[in-house]
Amino acid sequence: MNKSMRVEVSMHPDMEIEIKDAENHIAKQITQIDDFIKEEVDVLIVSPIQSIPITPAIEKAMNAGIPVIIIDRKIEGRNFTSYVGANNIE
Repeated sequence: MNKSMRVEVSMHPDMEIEIKDAENHIAKQITQIDDFIKEEVDVLIVSPIQSIPITPAIEKAMNAGIPVIIIDRKIEGRNFTSYVGANNIE
């Protein structure tokens, strides 16, 4: 997915992408999200490592006016812009 996003961005010279990998550490992912909020990014795409601990960071981004796209795993609650993934239960 990272490669596909880089390819797509390369076709738009006015766009930039920054990808961070938390290496499966939830505290690191939360810190990275906080960093993106401080940078006032235009949009945040997150694949949550864990749904419950990441929820406050996602809500913080939304409250800062940053649209958030959640990939693969939903968070607790509905305070995000869009979700891309499957629901195998429903």
